[in-house]
Amino acid sequence: MKATRRWWQNGDIAVPDFEPLYPDSDCGAMSGTWRNSLQSLAWFMRYWRDNFSAAYDLNRIFLIGSDNLCMANFGLREMPLERDQALKVLHQRIEQYRDAPQSERGSNLFWISQGVRPGVGYFYALTPVYMANRLQAMLGVEQTIRMESFLHAGQPADERHDP
Repeated sequence: MKATRRWWQNGDIAVPDFEPLYPDSDCGAMSGTWRNSLQSLAWFMRYWRDNFSAAYDLNRIFLIGSDNLCMANFGLREMPLERDQALKVLHQRIEQYRDAPQSERGSNLFWISQGVRPGVGYFYALTPVYMANRLQAMLGVEQTIRMESFLHAGQPADERHDP
C-alpha cells in the first residue's frame, strides 16, 4: 500500500494516483473520473494527518474502486509496511466481500494483521461507499494496534476478570 508520491508537499495537496490491486486492473479511466472526489478527500485527509493521525495511530486511509479494484492510498504517516502481506490479506478480504450474499455486502469489514514487531499489529476497517444504491468504492483505514493496549496495568491477561 505504498503511495506513488507523497500527497502532501509544502502545504499543497497532490491527489494520489490509483494503483492496481490486481494485475488486470485498469486504473486509467478511474483516475480521471474520481479526480475531484479524491481532491476533496485529500484536503480532508490533510486535516486528519495534522490533527489525529499521531494521537490515534492512524497510518493510512485508502479508497478502492468497486469495478476495477484500483486503490488510491492516502498515507497519513511514514510507516514501514509489509506491502506484499498487506495486499495479500486485502485481496482475500475483497474476494470474501464480493462472494458474500447480497444481504451481507452492505456491512463493514474488520480484521487485524500481525506486524513484524512482537505485540504490534494493524487494524483494518473497510466500509462500502454507495451512490444511488450502487457500490462505488470501499473506504479503508489502517491503524497501528499494540497488545499492551488490551491489557489492564499490573494484571496478566489470564488473571483478568472483566465483566
